This record gives sequence, C-alpha cells and structure tokens, in this order.
Amino acid sequence: APVPKKRDELTFDDDEDDLMDALGFGESPKESPKKNETVLIPKNESCFPLSDPFLEEDLTFGSYQPTLVTTPEGRQSRRQSVRFSTEDNSASSPEKKPKPITPTTLTPTFPRPAADWLGLSQDDEEEEKEEPPPVPEPLKTPSSSSVGSKPSLSGNRIPQPSTETPNTSFKSPKPVGPSAEVSASQKDEDDWLSGALSRKKTQSSTRSEEKRTTQEDEVRSLQLELDQNQMLLESVQQRHKQDTELMENTHRARVKLLDDSAAQREARARQECEDLAERLATVTRIAEQERMELQAQHQRRLAQTQQDRDREVERLRDLQRKSILEMKKDHEDQVQRLKRLKDEEIDAVTSATSQTRSLTVVIEQMEHFSHKLEDLSSRVESTHENTAQGLEQGARQRNEQLRVMQDRLGQQQRAMAEERTRLKEVIAKMDTQLAEQQRQLEKERWRVNAEQAKADSSQRGLDEERRSLTQHISMEREELERAKSALLVEQQQVMQRCAEERRKLAAEWTQFHTQEKQRQDRAEREASRALERDAHREGSIVNMAQEQVDLKLRAGELKQHEAAVAREREALERQREELDREKERLSSTGLQLKTRAQEVEAFSKLASEKYNEGEKALQESRQVESEHQTRLRSIHSQMERLRQQEQHLHQVNKWGGILANIPQASAGTQQEQRIMVGMEPDRDFLQDEQFFLDTLKKAPYNSAFHTD
Repeated sequence: APVPKKRDELTFDDDEDDLMDALGFGESPKESPKKNETVLIPKNESCFPLSDPFLEEDLTFGSYQPTLVTTPEGRQSRRQSVRFSTEDNSASSPEKKPKPITPTTLTPTFPRPAADWLGLSQDDEEEEKEEPPPVPEPLKTPSSSSVGSKPSLSGNRIPQPSTETPNTSFKSPKPVGPSAEVSASQKDEDDWLSGALSRKKTQSSTRSEEKRTTQEDEVRSLQLELDQNQMLLESVQQRHKQDTELMENTHRARVKLLDDSAAQREARARQECEDLAERLATVTRIAEQERMELQAQHQRRLAQTQQDRDREVERLRDLQRKSILEMKKDHEDQVQRLKRLKDEEIDAVTSATSQTRSLTVVIEQMEHFSHKLEDLSSRVESTHENTAQGLEQGARQRNEQLRVMQDRLGQQQRAMAEERTRLKEVIAKMDTQLAEQQRQLEKERWRVNAEQAKADSSQRGLDEERRSLTQHISMEREELERAKSALLVEQQQVMQRCAEERRKLAAEWTQFHTQEKQRQDRAEREASRALERDAHREGSIVNMAQEQVDLKLRAGELKQHEAAVAREREALERQREELDREKERLSSTGLQLKTRAQEVEAFSKLASEKYNEGEKALQESRQVESEHQTRLRSIHSQMERLRQQEQHLHQVNKWGGILANIPQASAGTQQEQRIMVGMEPDRDFLQDEQFFLDTLKKAPYNSAFHTD
C-alpha cells in the first residue's frame, strides 16, 4: 500500500500541482487548466472592468506587489509556505488574467497623429519611460527552499500573461499531513491574502485617485496654459495685424505723400522751366528786336552822318575853293591895278622929269634968249596949264580909281562879312550837329549801358535761377535719400519684427511641442489645431512675404521714380546748358554791342577830330581874314600916302611958277628922292603880297582839301 504523504510538506512535481493539492484542489493536471480558464475569465471581467482605464492601466503592471508593503523590524513574515487557492489565484494573481486584459487591450491604440511628423512622437517614449513595461516576464517556479527563505522575491516577479496560464499553472502536491493543519494554514493564508488584497486595493485606489487628481490638475493647468497661449497668440496676431495694418497705412500714406510731393515738385519744376523758357524766349526776342532796331538805327545814323559829313566836306571844299579863287582873282586884280598905278606913277614921274628937263631947257633958252622971255613965259604958262590940267585929270582919274577900289574893297568886306557869317552859321550848324551827334552817342552809350545792365541782370537772374534749381534738385535728392533711408529703416524694422515674430513663433512652437509631449490623449485635436495654427502662421508668413514683395515692388517703383527724377534732372541739365548757350549768345551780343559802341566812339572821335580840323581851318581862315584886314589897312594907308603925294604934287605944280626961280638941280633931286621914297614901300608891299600868295598856295589845309 502506498505510504500517504504529509500535508505539511509541499512538493512540486513536474506533472502535478502540489500547491493545489495541498489547498484541497486535488484535480488532475489535465483538467485544471480548463477549470482555471473557465473560472478566471468571468472573474477577471468582473474584477477589472474596462470602463475604468486608470485601474486597468494600474493592473496591467501587476495587481499584487508585495514589495510595497513593509513589515516591521523583528517580525518575521508569516508566509513560510506559499499556498494559493484557485479563488485567490483567480482574483489576485495576474497569471490567470485572460488575454483581453493585456496591456495591448488596455492602452488605447490611437493612430499616428499628424503631430508625429512635427516631432510630437516622443510622448510615447517618455510615458513608456515613466511607466513600467507592460509586458510581464514569465513566472519562474521557485523551489520550496527559495520560497521559504526569500518570500519577497516571489512578489517582485512579474506574473506571466494569461495566455500562458494553462502551461504555467501550479501543480498541487499530494496531501501528506492531517486536514487540521491544512485548514489552519489555509485560513492563515486566506487572512493574509485578504489583508494584502485589501491593502493593495486601497493603495491602488489611492494611487489611482492621486494619479487621477494629478492628471486632472495637469489637464486643467495645461488647458489654462493652452487658453492663455491661445489668448496670447490671438493678442499677438491681433497686435501683429494692427501693426501690419498701421505700417501699411503709414507706408501707403508715406508713399502717397511722396508721390504727391514728387508730382507737385515735378509740376512746379516743369512750370518753372516753362516760365523760365518763356521768359528767356521773350527776353531773347526783346533783346533781338532791340538789337536789330539799334543796329538799323545805328546804320541809318551812320549813313546819315556819313552823308552829312560828305556833303559838308564837299560844301566846305567848294566854299574854300570858291573863296580861294575869288581871293586869287581879287589879289590878281589888285596886283594888276597896283601895277597900272605904279606904271602911271612912273609915267607921271618920267613926265615930270621930262618937264623939268624942258624947264631947264627953257630956262637955258631964257638965259640964252632973254629977248624971247615973254614967248617963253607964255609957253611956260601954257605948258604949266597943260600939265596942271593933265595932273588934275590924272588926280580925277586916280580919285575915280580910288573910289572904285573903295567900292570893291567895301564889296569885298561885305562879301567877307557874309562869308564870315556864313562860316559862323556853318560852324554853328556843325557845332549843333556835333552836339546832336554827341547827345545821340551819349544816348547810344546810355542805351548800350542799359542793355548791358539788362543783360547783366538777366545773367544774374539766370545764375540765381540756376542756383535755385540746383538747390531745389539737391533738396529733392536729399529728400529722396531720406525717403530711401526711411524706407530702408522701415524695411529693416519690418524684417526685425518679422524675425522677432519668427523667433516668437519658434519659441511658441517649441513650447507647443513641450506641451504636446505632456498631453498625449488630446494629441489629435491639438495636432489639428497645430496644423491650423501652422496654416495660419504659414499664411501670416506668406502675407509677410507678400508684404516684402510689395515693399520690393515699392522699392522698384521708387527706383523708377528716381530714374524719372534723374531723367528730369538730365532734362534740367540740358535746359541749363541751353540757358548757358543762350547766355553765351547774349554775352556775344553784348560784346558785339560793345564793339559797336567802340566803333561809335571811334566815329565820334573821328567826328571830333574832323571838328577840330574844321576849327583849325576856321582859325586859319580867321588868320587869313585878319591878314587880309591888315593888308587892307596897309592898302588904305598906302592910298592915303598916295593921296598925300598927289596933293603934294598938286601943290608943287601949283607953286611951280613961284618956285621957277629956284635952281632946277635941287628941285629935281628932291623930287627924285621923294619918288624913290614912295617907291620903296610899294616894292615892299608887292613883295609881301607875293609872299602871301606863295604861303596861300603852300597852305596845309588847302592841300588837305585838295587831297580830300
């Protein structure tokens, strides 16, 4: 008969579960898996419902963790032998759990959210690091000695999943001891297991509550943080939108103001250029007309003065020639008359000498023929009467000749007076003409000076306009430079703001990543929101890029405007060059006017020289007139002297009878001496007249008039 085994000893065989047998479940090992399976599935479903995910998540890591329960020191563990019943094993040990309560069924398997490609897939790894691994290790069957000596190691081991429960079920040993000991030990184990289970349940419930509260707090804090971030993002977006709208409005206003100011400056510059061109055209027309009028007037005056000068010179030449011819004729007549008078006087003297000779003959005859005295006396008286009559006739003839000569001299004096008055009138006319010419020259000089002053003033005005144009262009260039620098500064500020926004967005993005890593359960919604935010941010980035493109387009428009301004500046430069050319032309016309004025001054100098020559000729004519007057006075004195001589001869003839007794020699010598004395001044007078005629022929003005 077989020896019954004691129930106190626990033996573990390979084919049977000694523990189950020791606990009173002495079933065959082939039937136990089925019973365990049929018992564990409903119990596990009833003990661990799927409605509580936190409890499921807690129980996935082992519902029985005896290492967490600490025993007081000095107290030995009551678990000297480990004995499990089927109910306890089904309720507490995780080895009998069915397959649906594995970690794969408890943890919800979400599809990969859209935030995984954004870097949010690290939350799973962090949670896996925080939680223990869900896959339990297979339970190793300890020996009786290891179970008795190290009871804590059996609790630390992770039970095997429920799929392996049919293969890893404990085999109860065969009952060896008495039934009382088995029931007492089983009761102790039941108490201990129930206490452990209750403690474990309370601990798991407290842990689950604490975990739930902490998770709820975290969820609330994350929700608040999300709301704050959302509000901050909305405020930042609104502020960014307001800033962008304000910048766009200010930029548009600035660009519009710049366009308006540039258009106004352009219109003002164009209007000023047109006004300057019109003023220049009018000034040039007026200057050209005045120049043409001045040239025509000057040519007319020059032609008129030339004609007047030629006529006056011809008239003066004719008058001088006529006066010289008349003077020559008068002088020749006077010379012929004087020659005749001299011849007559010589004849009279010769006749007187012959008479004296005849008287001497008569006296000699009277001396010789005294008896014929009466005859001779009668003859002497008759001859004396004849000579007296001849002398009287000669005196009458001389008186008539003297009267004729006086008449001629009076006529000559009247002619000379008329010629003098006419010369005075001519000189007065020449003086008036010269004064008029001088006044006209002064007027021309004043007009030329006025034109020169006008040209200088117009040149100064052009210089001032040029300076104002250059200042205006420099001011416009400075304003354009300032606008360009302001636009560049604004663009840099916009770029800085965009960079700051990008940095803020990057910081928010990183913060968003950290927040997304902390909340995995709402990853899908947050991912969609993040995608929406990304789309919005990408839209804002696209808007910023469009703004940058608009700014670049505005910069291109500004460059085109600068090019247009440069073209206008070139047009202004061309107009300035035209103004310079016009100024040079005006300066050349001024030089021509100066040369004309110099020519007029030269003509005035020539006229003054001609006037001086006329005055010299007038002085020479006055000198000639004075010489003529002296000659006339000398002629008058000579005539008086001749008259006195005639009277003296008449007295001599009258007293000839009385002086008949005077010796004839003394009388003859005295008469000869008187005749010789009267002939010497006549000879001197004739020599002086010949010298005067020679000087008149060799006079310089006469040769000058003849050469002209």
